[in-house]
Amino acid sequence: MAVVVDGRRRIVPRLGGGSFLSASDGRLHFGLGAATRVESVEVRWPSGRVDRHDDLAADRAYRIREGDPLPQPLPGWTRRTAAR
Repeated sequence: MAVVVDGRRRIVPRLGGGSFLSASDGRLHFGLGAATRVESVEVRWPSGRVDRHDDLAADRAYRIREGDPLPQPLPGWTRRTAAR
């Protein structure tokens, strides 16, 4: 998966697999600094399909499914500001 923020491309691979009765967290996390928008998210699926989603809000989590035209925001995932 790749994201473009402030003109910079960040790439994180997602590898499947695991072992008997275990699983790893499948979510990918990108640190975006002070950015408020994600220019684009590009997913290259094992099937060979490439899905691209543009202009997403930062500080959110999205469920992205192969072939789905819209990423689904996950509730409860927003920026939390620490009290100082």
